[in-house]
Amino acid sequence: MHTHRFQARVAVLLIAYLLFGSSAIAQQGAKCGFDRTVRSVIQFYPVLANNFNALTIESRATAKTTLEGTPTVPVIFHFVLTQNQLNQIGGTEGIEQRIDSQLAVLNRDFNAQNADAVNIPGAFQPLYGNAGIRFGLAHTAPDGAASPGYEITVTAKNGFNIENEWGSGFGFSGAKYAANDGADAWDTESYLNVWIINPLEFGAATNILGLAVPPWLATKEYGIDPVEKGLVIHYGAFGKRTALTDHYVSGSDLGRTLVHEVAHYFSLLHTWGDDDGKCPSNGGKDDGIGDTPPQAYSSSGCPIFPKTDGCSKAAPGIMFMNFMDYSNDKCLLMFTHGQVARMRGTLEPGGDTYAFTQQPWLLEYPRTGNNPILNDFTVYPNPADDRVNIVFHRQPQGLQSIFITDMLGKVVAAREFDHQSSFYTFEMAGLYSGIYLVVLNFNDKKEVRKVMVR
Repeated sequence: MHTHRFQARVAVLLIAYLLFGSSAIAQQGAKCGFDRTVRSVIQFYPVLANNFNALTIESRATAKTTLEGTPTVPVIFHFVLTQNQLNQIGGTEGIEQRIDSQLAVLNRDFNAQNADAVNIPGAFQPLYGNAGIRFGLAHTAPDGAASPGYEITVTAKNGFNIENEWGSGFGFSGAKYAANDGADAWDTESYLNVWIINPLEFGAATNILGLAVPPWLATKEYGIDPVEKGLVIHYGAFGKRTALTDHYVSGSDLGRTLVHEVAHYFSLLHTWGDDDGKCPSNGGKDDGIGDTPPQAYSSSGCPIFPKTDGCSKAAPGIMFMNFMDYSNDKCLLMFTHGQVARMRGTLEPGGDTYAFTQQPWLLEYPRTGNNPILNDFTVYPNPADDRVNIVFHRQPQGLQSIFITDMLGKVVAAREFDHQSSFYTFEMAGLYSGIYLVVLNFNDKKEVRKVMVR
């Protein structure tokens, strides 16, 4: 807990609201808390401002990616709700139905298989992109145990505040700690963690339905522990409606809130750039993607095509049907080729989410009688070219550090840990060809492997 820091943060945010109105923190009626969290972090860690700006101006040219195939990301859903809230969504049976429908939506939308894509206006049809990313339930837990891919925590808390006194204090972090009646993350390098909660703001209901804390934001440099990486979704905006009596937030009942937040996790920004109405032509930040039209503000409801604004004044206007806008779920239809390239780039070797692609067994139930030895690991590829990976089949215990040395004992790469992950990668480009040693220091032993660098 960081009570004093939390009190200071609340004071700063309240002053911002009073002096500048809600636009100083987030746009009125914002469905996504991403911009709110980025601005909150910048208040306390100004270094983030420059790094975030780099994302928004990174490239207005069409990006390219070298990732091949269709990787499948292991997902763990943490439901952290009161018993009454669980009952509202049908208990365990309702949860499983919503998970099934939500995964179906994710896999359709990220693979250009959504039937409603026929409603994309003709002017934007050529930009309709296929991300080629699939999502599956994580059936092997970090300790090697079998899992249905979700866990339920019946909490005594009615909800969790976007700013709070637990962990970093940003982005509903209180929901991410069991000690605060939330649920601890699974290894955030290996699993995409999604918390389904009742989101609050200053103790009251909020318009915010989802929020992503992507890898580039969850760093000690910005005061956010990597264990807080992941997504938070309002329990009334998770899954796809199957009956009129289902409990859902109006306009957000087709599963597109999670589509939007997952895309944030893979480094996409809002199409309007979260820059209070500015345009790229007058100092606006934009979203750094070349084939999304410049846009002044977020959309709402279901706009009629063409919709123009101060940044795209002529038809075809803005892309209000883009998954990174705020239109109602039924009017969100597409990613662009540029957005696809950026997302797939995070899954490439060296990318922020590369580890998701390297542990396919997490998507399978563990085989009976074939449990891996504690702290057993594999070093690959060997021989190595640009990088070497170290992967455990279950979360390691007591790992203190990893060193890579040459045969004379000179350290060429090193990493120390304050939490355990199942996957680590080291850049080897630039090293001379030859034999190197991968040294893993545990609390009670040292393990050494040889690796050839070509």
